[in-house]
Parts: sequence; structure tokens; C-alpha cells
Amino acid sequence: MRSPADGLSRAVLRPIVAWFALASASWAAERPVRVTAPEAVVVAADGSARVRLTVEVSGQYHIFGTVASVGANGPGPNPTTVAAGRGAPFSLAGALETSPARKLFDPNFNTDVLVLEGRAWIDVPLRASPGLAAGRHRGSLVVSYQACDEQLCLPPEDVEVVIALIAGGSAGTEDPRWRRLEEALSARQGGAEREVRWRENAELAWELQLNFPADPRRWRAWDTLLRSTPRFPEGSPEQRIWREREARLAASAANAGDAPEVLRELFAGKQVSALVLPHTNGVLPADWESRLVPPIERLAADFPSGSAAFVFFSRLVGAVEARFPEAMPGLVARLEVSPNTRVRELGAARRSVLRALEKPLDLAFTALDGRRVDTAEWRGKVVLVDFWATWCVPCIDAMPKLRELYARYHEQGLEIVNISVDQAAARPALEKLVARLELPWPQAFDGQGSRTEYAVRYGVGPIPHVLLAGRDGMIAAVNPRGDRLEAEVRRLLGLKP
Repeated sequence: MRSPADGLSRAVLRPIVAWFALASASWAAERPVRVTAPEAVVVAADGSARVRLTVEVSGQYHIFGTVASVGANGPGPNPTTVAAGRGAPFSLAGALETSPARKLFDPNFNTDVLVLEGRAWIDVPLRASPGLAAGRHRGSLVVSYQACDEQLCLPPEDVEVVIALIAGGSAGTEDPRWRRLEEALSARQGGAEREVRWRENAELAWELQLNFPADPRRWRAWDTLLRSTPRFPEGSPEQRIWREREARLAASAANAGDAPEVLRELFAGKQVSALVLPHTNGVLPADWESRLVPPIERLAADFPSGSAAFVFFSRLVGAVEARFPEAMPGLVARLEVSPNTRVRELGAARRSVLRALEKPLDLAFTALDGRRVDTAEWRGKVVLVDFWATWCVPCIDAMPKLRELYARYHEQGLEIVNISVDQAAARPALEKLVARLELPWPQAFDGQGSRTEYAVRYGVGPIPHVLLAGRDGMIAAVNPRGDRLEAEVRRLLGLKP
């Protein structure tokens, strides 16, 4: 694959190499592009077929369009390409079409480029291999792309997307409602319009579900729709109807041989979510281990390659760490032997965090204002470490309370440190925010975002994230919330309740 730097001068090449060096450190964690395809594609009588790939690009990232560009310095960035996978029972049969692309000027290539962002689609025309027998045939498409934002480009990526080709026709093949639903699901909506369109699309998908209960395209629609269900009024007829339909869909997916695993996991995850999230969002019950852990472990065992169990265990870990820290070693031990790959990775990461929490707090950095900070020199004091970012509204809202604590207890031995998990480009905004909020304590900033050294060491996930270290330097509390934060500060300072 051609590098984006081909044909560029050394002056242009140098910053791009730096971009890739920065990107590679966090690439495994980010992967901001998700490409999916319908579970199956039906071949028409003339041997033609068309597959719509859905491309979801997260955050501020974009990928480049499918048409190559040339600028004043030579070839532009890598266009997005699609190729038939090895041994596929089809070949590409024409030019790719995409959802509307946005034009922007890319200074690194000195040319205008077309980019795809947010939720986009790529239509791929196919031709079945000559003599393909009737039935279901497995194949794949290889999508090659490069994700960039305004600051950096991630390494080029090849993603193989598996599809099934159905030869020999299908009762629903020519029904125009399939195409209408596919286009409606790919369209971008926002605000109130989004909920209106969801209801229209869900009604159409249900209609097709009833009319063509064996057509493989039905699952692709539900995989999209059921990930963003609107909030129906509690007890309303509409809520009752969709709960009944969702139950019927879950039963159908459990018994259908062509239901994709991601959708079956989605249905199973919704049941676990109803059991777990009310507690991890609120007060964790004393019997959390017997009540909440087993259903997540069953989900991990049923879907060892899925991500739902990882999400629920991540939430549970945060809640247990804050309320029952003494139980963390036992919980981590269970995660480490999970049959689910991502849950085991979470267990390994949390084991590393436990080791860090067993040692005295160890932060050493040059703050935004130039002062040198080393928490080893603060032994005998209580240290509050607050992880935050310029984009985190709850973090900013919490600052007045921290200022109160600092004013009330600094003379009695309280020190506060902020650690920013912002990206490098946010430094000017961070400096302005610190000045506006009049924060007197030091600010650690290395521009590495969530991969900043201390965030990784102490297992920081959602922010704000607070650590409290006692006079001996040992971390005594993680994420004490509300009135408990001041109570813990007073306890560690040796003040009366």
C-alpha cells in the first residue's frame, strides 16, 4: 500500500512521520473505525449483487473517500479501497459509490480531499463467480482505509468483512422496501427528527420481518435499530408494543441459524444490563458479588469474542473500587480466568493497577505553570489527585467543591493535583480553563489523552476520577463521591468527623 508520504518533500515528510510515531502508541486502544456488512447478500437472476458497507467513524476522525487525489506535492492521501477477499465467490463489478463526502483542504498534502465521517456507507457492486451453485456461499471484502483527525493520522488499516452470498433467489429479493429501509438506516439524522425516523424505520423493519421471516437482511436492520432505542413513556402502549416485539425478536434470533452473533449478544446484553446498570449507576448493594457477577460471567462464557461482558465488568470494577476496595483482588482474579478475551485483558490491566495501589503515590512532573512536583516530597500530607479534561462537564462542575476543600484544609496538610487526559492540541484551552477557574494547585499535562502515564498506571476510565493518598503516601480511597469526599479528607488529616 502506498504511504501518504510518497512523493512529498523531506520538509513535509518529517511531521507526517511524527504523526505516525504518536499514533502507533495508542492505535491498539483507539481503532475509531468500524466497518460492517449485511449478514447476507442476495444474487439477482443475472448474477449481479450489491452490498452496502456501513462505516462508523468515531470522534473527530475521518477516512478518505474512494477516489484518489493529487496535489501540488504529488499523490494525496490513501483513498479508501475495497477488494474481494481471497477465494471469494464473487468479484467486484464496477465503481464504488459512497454517502456524501465532505471536502476539506489537507495542508499535509497541499490539496483538497474528500472525507467520510460519522456514519457513512460504501456501495460495492458484485458479480457472482460463473457457475455459482444455488445456496449460501461464504466470502469476504477487504476494506483498506486510513483514519485521521486534525492532529494525527493512524496507521493504514486493512479490515476483512465477512459476508454470505445467497445464490438462487429469495422471495423478498425484488421488494423495494428492502432498499428503502437500507437507505433510511444509512441516512444521518439528529435531534427530534432522529426519534421520528427511528419509529418509521422500526415499523418498516417489523413489516418486512413478518413478510419475509427467512430473509437474512432482516438481522442487519435490527442490529442497527436496537442499538439506539428511544425512551418510550413508561407504561405507554408504544412501550408495551416494542417490548413485546423485542422479546419476539430475541427468541427468533436465539433459534435462527442465520442470526449474527453480535445481535444475539445484544439481546443477551440487554437482559444483563437491566440487572447490573441500575446498581453500578447508583448504590452498589452489599450482595453485589452473588447478584451481579454471575450473569455477567454467563454472558462472557456465551460470547467469548464479544464486548458486552467487558463493558459491564468495567462498570462493576469502577463501582467496587469506590465502595468495596477490599474486594478488588478477588474480583480481578475472576476476570483473569474469564473465557472472554476482553474480560481477561481487563483483568490483566486491573492486576497492574492493584500493584500500583499497593505502593505509595508516585507522581513527578513539571506542571503547566513550570513548577516541579514530586509527591514523594509531600509525605506527611494528604494528597488528592483529580483526573479531568477540558471536554468533561462533570469534571469542570466539580472544581468549585475542590476549591472549597483546598481553601479549608490546605493549611492543615491537604495538597491537590490535577492530571489532564486531554490530547496535545488542547493545551491552550486547558491553560485558559485553569485561569478562568482560578485553580491554584499544579496541573499535570503530557498531551497523551487517556494514555497518559498516570491514567494508565492507576486504571483511570470514566472521569472525573479521584485518588486520595494519606500522610504515608498510600492510596486510601478511590472515587469517594459527594459528602464522602470531604469526610475522607478529614479522616486522613486526623480531624474529627
